[in-house]
Amino acid sequence: MIAPAFENVCFAGLGASATSLALSLGRAPSGRPRLTGWDPQSALVDAALGLGAIDRATAFPQDVLPEADLVVLSLDGEDLARFGRAYAPMMRPDAALIDLSPVKAAVFDALAGHLPPALRHTPCLPVLRVEGPARADLFEGQPVALGRPRQGLDPRIEALWRSAGASPRWVAGDQLDLILAATRGAPLATSAALITALDELSEVFAVEGLGGVGIAAAAQAMGAEPAATLAHLKANRNALMSALPRVISVLQDLEGWIELKRWDRVEALLERAHARRGDFVDVKEGA
Repeated sequence: MIAPAFENVCFAGLGASATSLALSLGRAPSGRPRLTGWDPQSALVDAALGLGAIDRATAFPQDVLPEADLVVLSLDGEDLARFGRAYAPMMRPDAALIDLSPVKAAVFDALAGHLPPALRHTPCLPVLRVEGPARADLFEGQPVALGRPRQGLDPRIEALWRSAGASPRWVAGDQLDLILAATRGAPLATSAALITALDELSEVFAVEGLGGVGIAAAAQAMGAEPAATLAHLKANRNALMSALPRVISVLQDLEGWIELKRWDRVEALLERAHARRGDFVDVKEGA
């Protein structure tokens, strides 16, 4: 494991991803940074302290942000907007900032005009989203997309993610929301459409429950509350409009191959999908 090159790390938000990153940093064999955490939800702070993920908690971010050489931002909604207005200007000009928030456009909007000009903000997107409690090995072997800051790449951020066991890759900043749309938004939207279509077939064939039984994977993907899914799709609309045509194209190709009995092409598609199965079910089965 690579020791991260930061001395004072402040976590603004202590959800599962941020707390897992803190746990992994705490395992560094040498040069372990001091880890401080804050979250508007006191239960998350208590959980992080109970796991030993952070060394100390604070109710006053303004007391710790000026001394942090790395800030890990993991907030959303009004909490994110408040951080931008009230706390972002307090950060050290030479500090580094990473964010773990899923929709990057919201982060950029919240921070616009509030960060010290020289500060390098690297948006980070773990590509494989894992549900469940925080744990130190959450990012082991996972690809993490790193958006290139305008001020230039910060090699310490790549080292940070490698210290967590992840496989970081630098990408253009405007590609992050597109990656999110491809890995979450498009599957959610198409799963909803497939479930609806199967439920309509239930009425045609007078067989109840096809939407839930016939496509269990899609039903599992739609486990989020409809309001939360709708909010995600709205926030990620532009990128989703770029990703969905490709999904539709693949579905149309599949329809054409079946119609023409091109079973070799269908088999290749199924084998490719099956080969990727472990990326999505191993964590569930091992949780």
